[in-house]
Amino acid sequence: MILQHYADQPILTPEEIDPPFATELREFVRMLQGEVITGTWDELTMHLKPGVSRTELGPTMSGRGALAVDQEMLVSLGGQGINLGRFTTILNSAQLTDDQPEDDSLVRLVPAGDATFTRRAGPLFSE
Repeated sequence: MILQHYADQPILTPEEIDPPFATELREFVRMLQGEVITGTWDELTMHLKPGVSRTELGPTMSGRGALAVDQEMLVSLGGQGINLGRFTTILNSAQLTDDQPEDDSLVRLVPAGDATFTRRAGPLFSE
């Protein structure tokens, strides 16, 4: 398994594992091997950086354009935390939804027309 070199102990995947989690894990492995995953989305809630509020984000999101999200992916298998590194997701169109969470450090997005996304392993910009 390609994830094994990220773990300190042998990784075992019991047959009782939740099927959606197993599917997500397979997608991570495919992306680590260089594949780009495509799909559709209908809603996304994200944490803002500390000190940034949703009201500051409003003007940035008013254009309803594409949005790139660069995040570190962590997987927990059998009590082991495995850091898979950074992954980039590009939402082809996104806008703020009217129904925002009460917590101002969270932001909820919905598609602004085109509901497709692409995701790959690696940061948005290489250093």
